[in-house]
Amino acid sequence: MRSTSMTLAYRCRIFLVFMGVALIPLFALAPECESSAKVGRFHNIIPKLMKKWNIPGGTLAVMKDGRLVLAEGYGLADKEARARAKPETLFRIASSSKPFTAVGILKLVQEGKIHLEDKAFAILNDLSPFPGATPDPRLADITVRDLLRHSGGWDSTIADDPQFMSLEIAGDTGLPSPGDTRTIIRYWTGKSMLQYDPGTNYVYSNFGYNILGRIIEKVTGQTYEDYMNSVILIPMGIRRMQIGKTLREQRTEGEAAYYGQPGDALVDSVYPAMGKVQMAYGSWCHPDLDAHGGWIASAVDLVRFLRGVEGSGGITPVLSGAMIQQMTAFQNLYDPHLHKNQNPDAYYGLGWNVLNPGTGQEEWNHAGALEQCCGSWIVHRADGISYAVIFNSLPGDFSGFLAQVKSAIDSEIASVKRWPEWDLFPKYP
Repeated sequence: MRSTSMTLAYRCRIFLVFMGVALIPLFALAPECESSAKVGRFHNIIPKLMKKWNIPGGTLAVMKDGRLVLAEGYGLADKEARARAKPETLFRIASSSKPFTAVGILKLVQEGKIHLEDKAFAILNDLSPFPGATPDPRLADITVRDLLRHSGGWDSTIADDPQFMSLEIAGDTGLPSPGDTRTIIRYWTGKSMLQYDPGTNYVYSNFGYNILGRIIEKVTGQTYEDYMNSVILIPMGIRRMQIGKTLREQRTEGEAAYYGQPGDALVDSVYPAMGKVQMAYGSWCHPDLDAHGGWIASAVDLVRFLRGVEGSGGITPVLSGAMIQQMTAFQNLYDPHLHKNQNPDAYYGLGWNVLNPGTGQEEWNHAGALEQCCGSWIVHRADGISYAVIFNSLPGDFSGFLAQVKSAIDSEIASVKRWPEWDLFPKYP
C-alpha cells in the first residue's frame, strides 16, 4: 500500500513514537478551534484516537448546510518545530485527491469537451509506449468512464503499481529517476498486460487516475494543476491547495511534516544519490501522484470543495444535478477480489464511494492513505452535514485506524442535538 481507497485493501510493498516533549505532553495540547465545547466532543474524541494509534497531528472540519461550524487542529503538525496543527494547516491528502480529479473530468464532460465513452488513448494519441514495446491491444478499449470507476483492467495486486516504481522505470528505460507522469504511462502501457478486459471488473487503480490527469491536460492545454485551480478550486474559494513536493525541505509554507511509526525501516530514495530515506520523503516522487494522490490541502479546503460540489450555502454547484446523478450512479461491476458483483448499497461510482443511494441517508466519501505518511477522509452526507479529517502519520493497520476515525466522527455527529448558527468560513480565507 502506498495510496488507497477504503473500498479495497490496496497494494502494499509489504502486503497487507511519538516521543512526548518534556513537561508538555502532545495530547494535552488544546485543539485550535472555535467554541468546540459547544459542538460535541470532537476535541476529546479525535485526540484519544490519535494517542491510541501514535498519530502526532491532525485536523477536522465539519460543515452544516454550507456553513463551516467546526474547525479544529489536534497535536503537532511538526514535532521538531513544536508547531501545533491548526485548521488551516496543509496536509497531503493522498487518494482523497481522486474526487477532485473526477469532478474536473466531469466538468469537461458537462461542457461537451469530452464524453464518458470516449476512448482514453484515442484522446492521448500523442502518448505512445517506448520503442520496442508490445502494448496490450485492449488498451484501445479503455474509456474515460472506465478510468473514473476503476474498470480499466489493471490490478496492482498482481502486477504492481507503476506510480511507485520510479527506480524500476529508470533502470528499464535508462532515464533518470524519478521520471514524470507521462513517462510512467509510456512505460506501463508498453510493459504490462491488462489483467482484465476493460469495463468488466472493479479493481482500484492509481494508474488509471494518472491517465485522467493527462486527459485533462490534453483537452484543456493546461497543466493538470493549473486547470484544477482555475476551473474548479479558485471558483470555489480554495486558493491554497497545490500538488505537494517530495522532500521534507520542499514543503510549502504552512504544510505539516509527516511521520512513520516505531520500527519503520528506511527505504531506497527515488533520488539514488540520497541512499536510504524515510518513506514519506523520497520513497516515491510526490508530484507524479498528482491526479490520484498528490494534492495537499487543509480540512477547511476539503469541506469548501464539498460545498462547491453540493451547491450548499448558496453556492452554485460546479456540476449539474444530472451530472451528479451520473457521478454517483451504480456501476454494476464485478469485484474479483470479493468474488462477487458490487453491492448496489455500497459501491464505487465515478470518483467516490457511494453508500445507501436513494434512501435519504446517502453518502459519498473517499479515503486517502500513503504508507508511513498520512491519512484522510472526505465525506458528504445527505443530511446536510459534510466533514473532512486529515492526519500526518498512518499506522500499519491503516484500514482499522481510518474506519475507527470515521465511525467516531459519525457517532458524534449523531449525538449533536443543536448545531451552531455561525459560519467560520470567513475566518479561513
